[in-house]
Amino acid sequence: MDGSLSPQDFVGRIALVTGASRGLGRAVASRLLDRGARVAINVRDAARAELVARELGPGALAVPGDIVAEGVPESIVARTVAAYGRRVAVRVLGVA
Repeated sequence: MDGSLSPQDFVGRIALVTGASRGLGRAVASRLLDRGARVAINVRDAARAELVARELGPGALAVPGDIVAEGVPESIVARTVAAYGRRVAVRVLGVA
């Protein structure tokens, strides 16, 4: 094995990416989608989350919410699982 990844090495996997509207978060979400994953896009603002999910294309799901607010992280994961029907890997970006 040469260590390279196949273009679809994340097919069947689910990821939840916070801070996905720009920068590193958006790049991670885009790359995961390119590799075949389904990706839940988390941004605080609902309209922005929907816009980013549309821009990223099929396989992207908007799950807006402020991850530092009580109960919101659980809700975001629950919405992702409800949409995709399985466990998810969570990547949190930009939380201070």
